[in-house]
Amino acid sequence: MSKVAITGMGIISAIGVSVEENFNALLSGKTGISVIENIETIHKDSIKVGEIKKSNEELLQQLQISGDNDFSRTAMLGAIAAKQAVENAGIENINDYKTGLISATSVGGMDMTERFFYDYLENEENRRYIHANDGGNSSHNIAAID
Repeated sequence: MSKVAITGMGIISAIGVSVEENFNALLSGKTGISVIENIETIHKDSIKVGEIKKSNEELLQQLQISGDNDFSRTAMLGAIAAKQAVENAGIENINDYKTGLISATSVGGMDMTERFFYDYLENEENRRYIHANDGGNSSHNIAAID
């Protein structure tokens, strides 16, 4: 039987952008429910959600990846949490270790899929967002981040 060791943690959520921020928010009873700011929807002013208050552009900058990619918002958020976990574990080069990634998420990317669905056949540039909706795509992109 193999042993598993959890050596690092990372999290980004509507109540914090790190493990420490989330822990403190939970202890203080902070809510992350607010109006929608980062997703274009007809429900923007009528419902409240738990949304991470960083734009996709801010997430791209934080990850230092170009805008020409197939990263969904879900994959970018997961990559940030994974980078935090690696840093928290004190790992400088992930390739020096046998590692695993457990990604408990949906396919993600619905914000882009719904925006470009009708353009799929006519606009080849936007097809990457439809193809990125594959169930394993966000995990694949998270694992590919340096």
